[in-house]
Amino acid sequence: MRSCCLYSILFVLCLLSPVFGAQGNVSQLTILLPPDHSVIESPLVSIVIVTDGTLDSVQLKVNNSEYRPVEKIKRNVCKVVKLEEGLNTVSIKGFKNNVPIEEQKISLFYRSLLSQRNSTAPDAFRPYYFHTRERESKCTFCHDLGQRKANKEPQDVSQSACVRCHEKLLDFKFIHGPASVGECATCHSSTVKGLKYRVPKLEQPLCYSCHSDAAVAWKGKQFLHGPFSMGTCSLCHNPHASDNDFFLRKQTTDLCLSCHEEKATGTHIVSGISGSGHPVRGKPDPLHPGKELSCASCHNPHASDFSDLLFRDRSVGFEFCTACHTF
Repeated sequence: MRSCCLYSILFVLCLLSPVFGAQGNVSQLTILLPPDHSVIESPLVSIVIVTDGTLDSVQLKVNNSEYRPVEKIKRNVCKVVKLEEGLNTVSIKGFKNNVPIEEQKISLFYRSLLSQRNSTAPDAFRPYYFHTRERESKCTFCHDLGQRKANKEPQDVSQSACVRCHEKLLDFKFIHGPASVGECATCHSSTVKGLKYRVPKLEQPLCYSCHSDAAVAWKGKQFLHGPFSMGTCSLCHNPHASDNDFFLRKQTTDLCLSCHEEKATGTHIVSGISGSGHPVRGKPDPLHPGKELSCASCHNPHASDFSDLLFRDRSVGFEFCTACHTF
């Protein structure tokens, strides 16, 4: 308790005191979090800015994307921005009477396991996790970061202390059940090595606590898809929300091609009379009216009793193909 109070006092003093740059110049804005050269594990990240109180507005820019200026600011600014996979430059400009006064920049690396080129960060970058005691203490001056009963039971999502900062995670067409009611503690309840709300790396038992039907349907199959067999459900599914069916992180075929890049070019399966091979998008799915053909039209993305995770046995002539085609 005494340590938390000390952190809060130091943070208030930081707000009330000038911030000096490397050459001794007084800085009118400082990027408090995340630290420069941080590795971010999500496409969305909150940028925490502290000003000296004299600026009229600040404007954020991520690579080539500019955000609407934040006006009528006091001392603190929190803004959620979207990162691109890989290296990102976040710049913040401070304005007084519409004149740019100062600019600060940080480099962030969005590490995505769905990108072979961006799954490993450069050596100079370090993992960033906000929910540590030290970093939370920098925000408790304005925010209530404590656990509440409202975060453990289904209720109006607006009552959740989590959603007040993480509302952008839900700004999508489809919202996962617990997230839709602000029941965040259903999944985020543990503390691992001082990191609060950390979800276990082996997510499958947590997912199965609700999706028990999936355990029954897939665990006994002969062939298991890699991410499913390793228990990393969130590699393909966003556990909060998505614009794609089943909370997929990308459109189905694009998601598959994130790992199976070799299927994006060349001939898939067999070269027909046209020589173009079998399509994996842009055609209607004969077995699912109203749906577009995708990799999941023929392959089960979780498990199967048939090789290549196919939905049917292809060992007998053209029996597999005749489910859609007539010869």
